[in-house]
Amino acid sequence: PGSARDRDKMLELAKDLEKLARGGNPDQNSG
Repeated sequence: PGSARDRDKMLELAKDLEKLARGGNPDQNSG
């Protein structure tokens, strides 16, 4: 059980991981 803030952080990390897995640079798709 984590707080909403923790979940938000996890979601952000997951998004970054997905981008990396797809081979897309975060700079390319910022925002």
